[in-house]
Amino acid sequence: MSVLKEEQSMTQRWIWCILCTCVALCGWGVIRQMTIGIDLEEKSISVLYLVLLFSIPCLALLYFYKNKLYTRYDQEGIKIKYFPFTHTLIRWNDIQKVEFIELDLFTHSVWQSEKYGTVYHSQGKKLLQLETTSGKFLIGTSRQEEVEQIISTYKVG
Repeated sequence: MSVLKEEQSMTQRWIWCILCTCVALCGWGVIRQMTIGIDLEEKSISVLYLVLLFSIPCLALLYFYKNKLYTRYDQEGIKIKYFPFTHTLIRWNDIQKVEFIELDLFTHSVWQSEKYGTVYHSQGKKLLQLETTSGKFLIGTSRQEEVEQIISTYKVG
């Protein structure tokens, strides 16, 4: 019984740089407001509003940190979990066509495409393209050779 588990997360440095910069700037504003009592323009605002404003980039940072694509290939089929949003199971007998393609996608999430169907992508340029009885799927992978071996093991025909 062969099982392949793959976990992918947001690793684009530019996203992390933007988020960390926003958190740092908002944090600096909160510290300045709480210690000195004034902001950049010498106009004081409520500490409560400032902390709420600071929580927005912190929540975005937490979201991107926790946002992961889990893919499991086993005897039952391909299980996709895009935490915290969706769970999908694609059974081997439902798969009609399998192909690997290379795309440089900018988006990193779950989305719908007319051309590709449901796209599950988190990192990398290699994607597994599936056509099933229920629709099309595109799944990001960084382990193409291992996925090919699992597919040849379980997918007959």
